[in-house]
Amino acid sequence: MQASIVLLVAAGVTSGRLAGATGGRLTRLRGGDAEIRPGSVVIRLRTSEGVKRVSVSGADATLAQLQQAVLAQHRVPLASQRLSRRPEGADPLDPQADSGRTLSELGLQHGSFVYLEAVLRGEAATPAAAAAAKARAPSAAAARPKAAARSAGHSKRTRTLQQIDDERKAREVVLATPPPASCAFACLDAAASKSFADYALDCEFEFMRTAQLYGRFADGGVYVDVLYEPPQESTASSCSVLTTPEAQAELTRAHEIATALGLRRVGWAFSHTPRAADQLFTASELTKLCGEAATSRKAEEGHSKQRKRDAPKGGLPKPSPFLCCRFRAVLDDEKIDGDVTAEAYEATPQCEELAARAVLKGTRTPGHVALIDGMQLKAAGEMVDSADASYLVSRIHDMSRPYTSGLRSVFHIANRGASIRKLHLKSFLQRQREAGVPFSDVVADWNFLLHISSLLPEADFKALCAALNPRVRGVVSSSGASAQAAIARCEELLCASVGLAQPGAQSKGKSRPR
Repeated sequence: MQASIVLLVAAGVTSGRLAGATGGRLTRLRGGDAEIRPGSVVIRLRTSEGVKRVSVSGADATLAQLQQAVLAQHRVPLASQRLSRRPEGADPLDPQADSGRTLSELGLQHGSFVYLEAVLRGEAATPAAAAAAKARAPSAAAARPKAAARSAGHSKRTRTLQQIDDERKAREVVLATPPPASCAFACLDAAASKSFADYALDCEFEFMRTAQLYGRFADGGVYVDVLYEPPQESTASSCSVLTTPEAQAELTRAHEIATALGLRRVGWAFSHTPRAADQLFTASELTKLCGEAATSRKAEEGHSKQRKRDAPKGGLPKPSPFLCCRFRAVLDDEKIDGDVTAEAYEATPQCEELAARAVLKGTRTPGHVALIDGMQLKAAGEMVDSADASYLVSRIHDMSRPYTSGLRSVFHIANRGASIRKLHLKSFLQRQREAGVPFSDVVADWNFLLHISSLLPEADFKALCAALNPRVRGVVSSSGASAQAAIARCEELLCASVGLAQPGAQSKGKSRPR
């Protein structure tokens, strides 16, 4: 049976008692004492926290293996370890020159004491470097009493328990098991989601495409009425909303229209280039999702303050979740009918926290995410270079409930290449009239409303949205007198704008456009 060597650390201790002030506690070594196996060799390490033990295998273990044991069992970084045979760093063990020497060659045997000090970042870790640093010290230090100089030097070389523990916690991320999704189900308007999926399929999923989701939370789930595709620039691996004044103005109009219709921002959707079904998200997609969620919640802050003032005693419920719909191509080996499928997720609180800290990065392993340099990732109890993205999202499994929004999805969808001109609007209105579609149905179309919002007078457009609000929320149809008047007014204005005969003009023989 191989013997095992155990290390105990206690800086500033001689003959079992403290040698004096040493700049405070060094560190609380994590993990507790190592298990001592029968026949093991014990090296006792001393530190201001007391005697600790570290187990290594074999009496022929090297100094480098001993340092690795301290790192593994007590979380003291290699760069912070200063080992010596005597207090105050006297008779040091050089981690470079002595790394390959066995403990017996270094004069260490069962029961020997070794002293540990933690070295601050930037301080010299080797004896030679320490001597050079000492030579560069100000001459005033030499004039101090020896005890004071020794204490001052020690305080510069060591860190407190809190400092080391805080640094470790800041660098180490332990991935938690994703909690259940907040939404029990996600219902997407069939026509709107089909339009988004069909466009991605028509483009053969060659590039990423995104949409903002507007709808409402109810019955423990989320209903999505609108997939708004803002002005965007896309590549195979990224997609960003344009920042031009025109694009930003459209984004503002879209949010105002949704609010006027009784809808709110509930999530974000995207499509991506084909990849294996179990490769859920890339680091950039998770970062984008969390950024969209943060932007949406910030925009809702003003509404939340008003809701809080109007809320009954007891306050508001928890903040609403933020939905993510992932549209992807169905691969040949999958047992799924159709060419495109959609999946619903929520980013976990841990994912949002990591994204806010900007520490997520991509990795060469498909479907995995990693952390930026200097950070450590721990998953399933082990330190890893990367981890599956599924740790950072909670899936909403129920997407099977049929849902038809009060808004249609028939009009030309903006931001898909060619701009919509007056000719397109006239042709659309003419076809709808010939098909016998009432204007109250024609106008209840998200993309139609988005387009005419820049054509109609502001007061008339607001009245139109107010007339459609009950229909969109599923309360009642837009049958009130004021609602009918607002809809009729907008039809007259649009017909006049595009040069189309006014309603009922043809039946009266007035077919000449105004």
